[in-house]
Amino acid sequence: MKTSKTPATLIVGMLALAAAVAAHADAPTRLLSQEMGHVAPDQSFSVDLDYQFTSTGLDGGLRIGAFGGEVLIDSKSLTDFDGSTLAFTNIGYKANVAKNFAAYGLISYINVDNGTTSNSFTDFGIGVAYTIDVGSGLSFNVNPELLTDDTGIRGKDTTFFLRGGVKYDLPVKTKVSLIGEVALEDNDVLDTAVNLGARWEPRKGVTIDFIIYNDMGDNGSTKGGPGAIRANIAL
Repeated sequence: MKTSKTPATLIVGMLALAAAVAAHADAPTRLLSQEMGHVAPDQSFSVDLDYQFTSTGLDGGLRIGAFGGEVLIDSKSLTDFDGSTLAFTNIGYKANVAKNFAAYGLISYINVDNGTTSNSFTDFGIGVAYTIDVGSGLSFNVNPELLTDDTGIRGKDTTFFLRGGVKYDLPVKTKVSLIGEVALEDNDVLDTAVNLGARWEPRKGVTIDFIIYNDMGDNGSTKGGPGAIRANIAL
């Protein structure tokens, strides 16, 4: 379902909500899009509010420290190249298996509506993530992931993604980081995906991510800027 709110209105609302919430938790356990080798603290609870400029509206997600790891829940909607609306609901669980190293599994329920018919599909995924801090504000992330494709948006092929990221914390008083991500894959339907952006932490437990340039890896169909803005707020 398309939203009647403009991107500017949504962005202002997200920033206002982030500024108003008193939070007491760590930064999110992801980069811009890929998982990191960390898990949310036990009994912690955070909300992602995400506006993608290629999306059909405001997306959202939850990250909950529970069951010895982290429960991941998110919902998003996208418009496919043929005009169909794809609504995703993802549920996953991530746990640390070693220091800075985590493994996770997820189930994705997808509804595809082309205006005349509506069909539901189920995809599955597994992945691992490793994050290393090399000092001086610089850290690297590796996030291999395997995803099935019941919908056909990736050519009905199970796809292996090799994602890598880098984050550099600027030496300034306010916490600001520059982030770059790349995702390689073994699927002929897709190509290399790229995210370039920044993270601002105006206060502890509140982060605002700006994806300044985004190439979704769909052979050039969706690339450019701005890509998205996301607020993560710990409650």
